[in-house]
Amino acid sequence: MDLFQQLNDTLGNHQILTGEAVSNRFSHVWEAERPLKAKAVLLPKNTEEVSHILRICHEHGQPIIIHGGLTNLVGATVAQEDQMVISLEKMNGILEVDTQSRTITLQAGVVLEHIQKEAQAHDLLFPLNFGAKGSAQIGGIISTNAGGLRVLRYGMTRDLVLGLQAVMADGTIIDSPNKMIKDNTGYDLKQLFIGSEGTLGVVTQAVLRLYEAPKSRCGALVALNTYQNVVEFLKYIDQGLAGLLSAFELMWNITYRAQTADIKAPIDYQYPYYVLLESLGSEQQDDQERL
Repeated sequence: MDLFQQLNDTLGNHQILTGEAVSNRFSHVWEAERPLKAKAVLLPKNTEEVSHILRICHEHGQPIIIHGGLTNLVGATVAQEDQMVISLEKMNGILEVDTQSRTITLQAGVVLEHIQKEAQAHDLLFPLNFGAKGSAQIGGIISTNAGGLRVLRYGMTRDLVLGLQAVMADGTIIDSPNKMIKDNTGYDLKQLFIGSEGTLGVVTQAVLRLYEAPKSRCGALVALNTYQNVVEFLKYIDQGLAGLLSAFELMWNITYRAQTADIKAPIDYQYPYYVLLESLGSEQQDDQERL
C-alpha cells in the first residue's frame, strides 16, 4: 500500500491537504506572503494519530517537518517539496485544569495566550509570557524551551512542565503525565524532549505548572549610564523587592529609540541603557511603595 493511501486510511481526506491547499499556507509568520512548499500537510487531532503518521512515514522513509504557531526566527519550520508537514493546529484542546494541584493538562496545539486566559479564569497564573503569545503553541514552546519575560522568577519553560507526552520517529508514544512538583522517582524523561527542538520526538501533550494569581502588578522604566550599573541595579532591585521581581528587560539605546519612535519617550535618549522591570505581589499599595 502506498504512503498516501495509508495516511488516508488513518486520517481521512479532510485531514490531508495537498496541491493548492498547501501553497495557500506559509512556513512562518515573518514571511506569510511566501507559499508553503511541501508534499502534503497532515492535520492530526490527537496523540494516536500523530503516532500512526510517524510510524507510516518512518516505514516509507518520508521526511517530515512539524508546524506549530510558526513564530520562530530561525527557519525551523521551512519545508521542502519532498517533505511532509505535520501541523498540530487541530490538537488545541485544554483537557483539565486542576485547581488543587495547580496544573493544566492540554494538547500541544494550544496557543500560549489561551493558556494564560484559562488559568486566569480559575484565579491562577501561567507565568510564561512573550510577544508571540497570541500565536505561539505550547508544543513548539516546549520543544524550544522558550524563556520569555519572567525567567528571573519562574524559570524557563522546562521549569513549568511537570508531565509530558511525546511521539518518537517510529511512532512509539512516550507518556509521563506527572502532576507532582516534588518528584524524585527515576529518570525524568520529559527533560530529554524539552528544548530538543523535535530531534527526539514530537511533543503532543503536556501538564503545566500554575501559580496563584498575583493581586498586584507594578512596573518601572529605569535609565542607566553604564552596563556595570545595570548589573548592580539588578542585584539591588531584586534584593529590595524581596522576591517580587518578575521581569527585568534590558534595552540598549538603539532598541529604546526604535520602541519609542511613534510615541513621546518617557525618558530622553541620552542614556546608553534602559531597563523595564515588573513586580508581582499581593498588596498593590504596599508593593508600589516598596518599588
